[in-house]
Amino acid sequence: ILGYLDLIESADRSGVSDDHMRVLRKHATRLNSISEHIKRLRLIWQNEGSTVDTPAAELVEKALTPLGAHGDAIDVEPIGDATVRCHPFAHWAIEEAVDNARTHNDDGTTVTVDANRGVVYEGRVDRAHADLPAGTGQ
Repeated sequence: ILGYLDLIESADRSGVSDDHMRVLRKHATRLNSISEHIKRLRLIWQNEGSTVDTPAAELVEKALTPLGAHGDAIDVEPIGDATVRCHPFAHWAIEEAVDNARTHNDDGTTVTVDANRGVVYEGRVDRAHADLPAGTGQ
């Protein structure tokens, strides 16, 4: 759809207003975004129960790469050389969390990513209890 819109925009569009083109592009872009989210969900579900060992620094880097244009508003705490056992697409969860933090805060707010805080219990990192001693999970 987006490719066809590019062709229409570059052609003689007698009878098609610029407003119509903007509306078409907006809807096509939204449809493309929804399609990409569905692809991600399908991959997540297809790999349910799978885990991979990933260096924490690599996991965070992979999560933040798509947000590169906003790098000045994202602060990453030193990560070290820890390895994380996680879902193969865990980086998408980090990406989503950082993107949501950026979206739902005032302009100019810096989002801090700290992969060193978290309590591991029952095989999960619990962000809600990040200030508790490791292993308590309460």
